[in-house]
Amino acid sequence: MNAKLLKRESEREAMNAPAKLQAFFDYLGTAPEKPKTQELAKILHSEIIWTFPKGAGPIVGGTHRGIIEISELLSRIFTEFYDRTQFRFELHEMFGNDVNAVARYSVIAVTAYNQPYNNDYALICELRDGLIVRLEEYFDTAIAAKQMFPE
Repeated sequence: MNAKLLKRESEREAMNAPAKLQAFFDYLGTAPEKPKTQELAKILHSEIIWTFPKGAGPIVGGTHRGIIEISELLSRIFTEFYDRTQFRFELHEMFGNDVNAVARYSVIAVTAYNQPYNNDYALICELRDGLIVRLEEYFDTAIAAKQMFPE
């Protein structure tokens, strides 16, 4: 292969949304309780917008903007909601193209209140400049609340 073709192939690979979304899952699966903004900046665009269902509560629900805010959100999720040592993703499927990807997965964990947690999720991803610029996350908030805060 000539140099131009190799460069195009590597640029295309860098812009592959499913691969970048997989890298995000890989990072979250091993991230410290307080994810570092410089590590997130290797995956997330500086203008990242991550939207969760409004029914997810006052901490998570709604739209979060920027790497710093998302790092702080992940820190709260990993310290206030889950036992980080017992948190994992089970990826069921992922598909997409160079710009967009969709993943269907489960979160299997133990909550910070020592309760079992298992819920199904869908995550939509959009890339810009080879980085994730938009995430839209969907999950059953009633199941999440029931498992997070049992009566």
